[in-house]
Amino acid sequence: MDNCSLLQTFGARAEEDKDGSEGESSEEEVEPKLKYERLGNDLNTILSKDCASCMAVDSKFLAVGTHWGMIYILDYIGFNINSKEVAAHSTTVNQISLDDNGDFIASCSDDGRVMITGLYTTENNQSLNFDRPVKAVAMDPNFYKQGSGRQFVTGDDKLVLNEKGFLSRHKTTMLHQGEGPIREIKWKGSFIAWANDMGVKVYDMNSRSRITFIPKGHSQRADLYRCSICWKDSRTFLIAWADSVKVCVVRDRVQQDVRDLPNRYVEITSMFTVDSYVCGIAPLGNELVLLTYEKDVHQEGDRLVAQRPHLQVVKPSLSDYEEISNDALSIRGFQEYKCNDYHLECLHAENLFYIVSPRDVIASRLCDMDDHISWLLDHDMFEEAMEATQNSELELRKHTPQI
Repeated sequence: MDNCSLLQTFGARAEEDKDGSEGESSEEEVEPKLKYERLGNDLNTILSKDCASCMAVDSKFLAVGTHWGMIYILDYIGFNINSKEVAAHSTTVNQISLDDNGDFIASCSDDGRVMITGLYTTENNQSLNFDRPVKAVAMDPNFYKQGSGRQFVTGDDKLVLNEKGFLSRHKTTMLHQGEGPIREIKWKGSFIAWANDMGVKVYDMNSRSRITFIPKGHSQRADLYRCSICWKDSRTFLIAWADSVKVCVVRDRVQQDVRDLPNRYVEITSMFTVDSYVCGIAPLGNELVLLTYEKDVHQEGDRLVAQRPHLQVVKPSLSDYEEISNDALSIRGFQEYKCNDYHLECLHAENLFYIVSPRDVIASRLCDMDDHISWLLDHDMFEEAMEATQNSELELRKHTPQI
């Protein structure tokens, strides 16, 4: 992402009227925490004829699923990598999952098919037909390793573990069923987290047991407000669902006071509600990044018009949060979109975030010292800019203390 320049600032802290023009700014402008860039290049061509439905992020590429059932492999600025594309499905790609090495892609669709596609070999490619819509899929992070069992889980009206069994035969094990469609699955280490109409559950692959159930906690329809799950690390996961946010940690049970309890449990370390619906969640150090959808949808003639989505950075506490930044995003066609049209994907190691909508993908990352100095210069704070340049010269690429 180093070669990506800041083409345009998409965040808007000033109040905007309905046609997008800026109102009166606050007395003291707040320095932005994040910077934004719209992805273009080959992605523009793709989204001019198709719509993005989901995305997965690897350290080497982006995998973009579309409503026409295609999966495109792109670099960080939207160029197609070696013309790699997969005609995976006949209708919308619902979810994409990658192994930790970025060697294999799992995808699912309402066409009932689940595809396992190797980017560098076809040896472990699979195409399974479930004869019913499959809303979610998650691949074992170690799928790429020899002897891993080539495991993945699928979600329709039940959660099913798929793996390579005896004599390489396909083996299935039902892990859960009976609580409505499963629309989100995320696998990290030995833990599989998934969401159905009732709430979020976690399965421990080491003990082969379910270790927790976290109730949905709101009255909104699960099909209209999709649950977002994101693993921060191997023990911490984040849940955003409608206007509810939870930070959860998997703990080891020290004493097994009650017989037959699993040896691990989940503690909710933070739980709060926000003023908007949350379309996606990601970690940023000790803070959280939330992609939010405004609840206030206004009427224009015979149609409902949505507001711009926002990217917020918040600092969670036990039962509340502090807002650090809040940027309104200039997404193409935002007026027509619903909450489930948006996704937030991230590359944790680089604090790099992707806001995905049907016709647009925007990358966001932390402002660096060069951005800080540029902001100081733009606001005529020349002495502060010179001091910052002298104190951080080794970090800088664009600025030097010499004029």
